[in-house]
Amino acid sequence: MQISKALAAYLADCRIGLSAQTVSAYAHNLERLAADLRRRRVTQIKAITAEHLRKYFAELRTATGHKPQAAHGYSANTIHQHYRTIRTWLNWCVRRELRPDNPILQVRTPPLPKPVPRHISRHEMRRLLEATRTTRTPERDWAIVILFLDTGMRRGELAALTVADVNLKERLITIHLGKGARGRVVPISSPACLALAGWLAVRPAGATLFGLGGDNIYQMVRRARRRAGLERASPHMLRHSFATYYAGDIYDLARILGHQDVSTTAAIYVHRDVARLASVHDERSPMGGQAPAETGA
Repeated sequence: MQISKALAAYLADCRIGLSAQTVSAYAHNLERLAADLRRRRVTQIKAITAEHLRKYFAELRTATGHKPQAAHGYSANTIHQHYRTIRTWLNWCVRRELRPDNPILQVRTPPLPKPVPRHISRHEMRRLLEATRTTRTPERDWAIVILFLDTGMRRGELAALTVADVNLKERLITIHLGKGARGRVVPISSPACLALAGWLAVRPAGATLFGLGGDNIYQMVRRARRRAGLERASPHMLRHSFATYYAGDIYDLARILGHQDVSTTAAIYVHRDVARLASVHDERSPMGGQAPAETGA
């Protein structure tokens, strides 16, 4: 089968259950690969080799991207994203019997740096929340920031919430829209319940809980950040902040965040558990609480 036809069929499958933004990212990455293969006169799925892919990734390291930060080659994160997208597509091709194997399995996975996710401090959380008190819609903005910090949900998930998704009596909230269209029910704290009750008491009629799209929510948080005098704060950073300070175990955290695999959570938030272990190590270590040994002459 021709590469172009296989790409079209794969993206059509992706549109079932994946967000438009995710499908667009897949399409961008795969069409770039297809263009590179055409330049090498490779047009058939079965003709793709591991060597073609090695040359492609080597070229990404020096290619000029469309963003200013990619003026001297794509970042390690972007190259790794291309690798994952291509691997998933070729696995799909194998399952559809379009080729017998996946050549990318013979290509070394691009190294990926593991920076600590950017988050804000507890003091900055309080300043951000206080900043929502002086907006034109304080009940709404307070509830939005509280929910981000209380559940770590994604911006698109929060934008899609409806009134029916909120159960104040049971202190639960249902999230229907997530990566891969996975739904989940997560607990909410008493302060979050109070914030939501305050918003529901004055909320105008509308299809969604907050009546804002994802971009509008981003801009609202940005305005609150400026009002609070913070250098940084975004919906995704608030998600990282929730995960960093969450006191439960990694399995509960993975479920609340909507990660399908707990290893994803552990890899991203390893700094969180290191800090937690350090704080309780004296209580758990057999050396904890021991008096220093006396030194004699």
